[in-house]
Amino acid sequence: MHAHRCPTGANIHPLQVRLFLAAACAGLVLTALPAAAQEAPRRGRGRGLNPLKMVRPKAPRIELSERAWDFGEKWSGQKAETTVTLRNTGEGPLRIKEIRRDCSCMVARLDRKVLPPGESEVLHLSYNTRKPKEYPDQKVRIFSNDPKTPVAVVHVRGHIRKVFNINIAHSIEFGVLGREQQAVDSFEIECLYEHPVKLKLAPAQFEHVAVKLETLEPGRRYRFVARTKPPLPYGVLRTTAKIETGLPFLPELPIRITGFVQPPVAVEPAVIEVPSVIHRRSVRTIRLTSRRPKPIQIVKISASLPEIHTELLRPDESAQVAAGAGLEVFRIRVSLPSAEKLPAKGATITIATDDKEFSEIVVPVRRKEVHLRRPRGKSGEGGKP
Repeated sequence: MHAHRCPTGANIHPLQVRLFLAAACAGLVLTALPAAAQEAPRRGRGRGLNPLKMVRPKAPRIELSERAWDFGEKWSGQKAETTVTLRNTGEGPLRIKEIRRDCSCMVARLDRKVLPPGESEVLHLSYNTRKPKEYPDQKVRIFSNDPKTPVAVVHVRGHIRKVFNINIAHSIEFGVLGREQQAVDSFEIECLYEHPVKLKLAPAQFEHVAVKLETLEPGRRYRFVARTKPPLPYGVLRTTAKIETGLPFLPELPIRITGFVQPPVAVEPAVIEVPSVIHRRSVRTIRLTSRRPKPIQIVKISASLPEIHTELLRPDESAQVAAGAGLEVFRIRVSLPSAEKLPAKGATITIATDDKEFSEIVVPVRRKEVHLRRPRGKSGEGGKP
């Protein structure tokens, strides 16, 4: 091969000329390709060429036979029940995560929580018509893995008619009573049922309360009367009388009777609890009150555990004024050890007085187990209790 001389005087080899012409032809071919042909590979990579991205998961679909349940008019105590069918009309398994009710007056029961495609399950619903709400308006929410309807709702309505009109909530509260006090309380019962109802007291014997049912208008109006029978025990007075109705859906009316017999000498708190998380000494105050006509004296204060220290404080005139006339107030300072130093069975503080009925008042001291929860971090992770 012979080298050619260019106009500038430089020698050009024939091989260089061939390479230059080949590169120029390749550039012309690429320039002539349509823009769509150059973009096609990129479009293909994003859409149809990845088979994993073309497969979509099979989704479930929840379908309810009823979206609303109106149980109509019911007398208080009558049953209100129904069923709703849940069907999976989708292609994937339907998982019921949770069923929420607006209040405890409703019961919702579903036996199966996972439904394969095409299968169904019965949701049992019931409403407690003894609740005082006359026109209930509640909802049952069904949470599932259905992407289109993650929460399916059943609306519950109805009308509840009262069988009896009672001016108080089926109870008598005597409040604070004296040991020798004979208290009397009563209320009327009006029958609102479509037919007259004959009421009668269920047979029962109460040690500290006497009850009776008076007929004001046969089948329509009655009066319930309760009377205390002294001497009454100190502390909480609680019992329940029952009135029989003869109605199959509301066979009886329970009547709660409560009161509190205040002892003339009492301590507060009645029990001292030391939380297990306290690892050092702590201080509490015991307040002893007396309603005796004659003043009492504290003779001695002792503790079953040497680590418990007690001290009778000087009378507090402001506390005495706040308590009122006829009430004596004593304050006892108690220094307690840490919870781990208390025995498993606990300890006691004994307050001895010159009162014959309350010569010794015992205040238990016990350990109270407390479990602290770790605060949740920003990531939402938290420790177990």
